[in-house]
Amino acid sequence: MFSYNAGTSWFGIMSDLEIGKLPALRVIALESLVLHERPDEERWKDLLRRIRSDGLLRHPPIAARDQGEAAHLLLDGVNRIEALRRLGARWALVQEVDLNDERVVLSTWHHALEGLDGFNLLEWIRRSHRVTEGQSEFDPTGDFVPHYEGDTVCLIVLPDRSTYAVHAEKDLTARLETVSEIVDLVHTASNRDRVSYTNVNDLKKHYWNFSTLVCYRSFTKQELLTLSLQGLKFPSGVTRFSVPKRVLYFDVPLSFLKEGDSIEGKRAELVEIIGTKIKEKKIRFYTEPTFIFDD
Repeated sequence: MFSYNAGTSWFGIMSDLEIGKLPALRVIALESLVLHERPDEERWKDLLRRIRSDGLLRHPPIAARDQGEAAHLLLDGVNRIEALRRLGARWALVQEVDLNDERVVLSTWHHALEGLDGFNLLEWIRRSHRVTEGQSEFDPTGDFVPHYEGDTVCLIVLPDRSTYAVHAEKDLTARLETVSEIVDLVHTASNRDRVSYTNVNDLKKHYWNFSTLVCYRSFTKQELLTLSLQGLKFPSGVTRFSVPKRVLYFDVPLSFLKEGDSIEGKRAELVEIIGTKIKEKKIRFYTEPTFIFDD
């Protein structure tokens, strides 16, 4: 089965990217994927329409390989996989990574909300969970600095910079259940977006009706693995995996993922596709952080 070993930090090892080595792309049976999060209906339906219209899957999902190669743990791309499943795909093209790789880092998305008053959100949460006033610590640039102490599972930050901590039992399953309940409440906002930054001034600038920031306490890779192998799933849009050399815009025809009976044949076809892309000089690699404005 899957295994995981703790390692060193991301920052000390990012220089070792093996620039000349392409990321590992692999064709696997769609049904062999173990999911760690629930699909988001709004997002997978939108993706389904796009894939059906374009006839293409553009970004390969990311999966951690099992030591026996009998199954893969899906790390990123659950909505793409759900769309493909509903479109009748038999195969998935995934970027395959090693969960033990220290450069594969699990963090968390935060949720920026519009149209959901923070005090109303807190009132709903208080009906089933303990809420306390949190520590409102901001660095000199204005970024909120989250501190998760004891049994804190998330922090609620309001536009006036007041902060509240939501608590739950320290049991791993209880933590996940609490996060899932809060995400369900967050979905009642008129607009919610995943963000990786915590500067309230920037949030007000980018979201004109900004009302609340929800900062979730991150799980470890081992905790995620333990929960996933128990068949438990995270809500969509909370876990965030950073991987070295992420593959984007590898266009795969939907027909490629629906047709064929032999996985060996599909993998041989993939080798030819990659070889053609190399020959036509279509592959680019950027070491710097990159923004994509029309994904």
